[in-house]
Amino acid sequence: MTVLLAALAVGAGAVLQSATGFGFAIVAAPALVALVGPQATVGALSLLALVINGLTLAGEGRRPRPASGDAAALVAWALPGLAVGALALAVLPERLLEAAVGVAVLAALGVRVVTRAGRPAGGAERASRRRAAAGLLSGALATSTGLSGPPLVLFLTGRSLDAARVRDTLAVVFLAQGALALAALALFDTLALPEGMAVLVAAAVAGQIVGRRAFAGLRAADRFEPVLLGVLALAGLAALASGLL
Repeated sequence: MTVLLAALAVGAGAVLQSATGFGFAIVAAPALVALVGPQATVGALSLLALVINGLTLAGEGRRPRPASGDAAALVAWALPGLAVGALALAVLPERLLEAAVGVAVLAALGVRVVTRAGRPAGGAERASRRRAAAGLLSGALATSTGLSGPPLVLFLTGRSLDAARVRDTLAVVFLAQGALALAALALFDTLALPEGMAVLVAAAVAGQIVGRRAFAGLRAADRFEPVLLGVLALAGLAALASGLL
């Protein structure tokens, strides 16, 4: 029963991730923590991220179109952020971090809606600063709260990229972060996986296939970005609730 419930959560998260490029951990992490514990959850999420995002990039019978420059810079800037996040987790209460993330995400999203700043003006220097900040914050959040997506989503939806490029760029960055996380866990001998991992992988594959069809519908209806930002709002609310409750 535990494996079945975990597989349902993983499948649902994979559908959301595949459809929008973001949101797998929002759905899957709480259920997995409750069912298999936090240590096995970290390993499972990292491995499943490789599966889902790998399928997005290499399993859809198309040529991926990530914004390669943005993706490379975001991953590079995330590396020092990973260390900052680990330090923050060591000295600050986890719930305080989660609540702060929730407030920051909702505030940034509110500013975007009110000012319609989804396509901010500015030259290459400003874009470079925003890219660096997004990468650093994403890395820091990855190791402190596990919620690394919001800075990436806010940055990429402000880059005038089409839906497919946003989704592919997110997949590249999440794929790299998942690989780095697995390497770090193995290096420090803290890599643990739950029983029934093969079932969870199968659920992730099935969810990714369903989600890619949902993405096609969102893209055709020009609803990708509103739905993606809606998922971002959900992430902010979830982080805030986790920090306060």
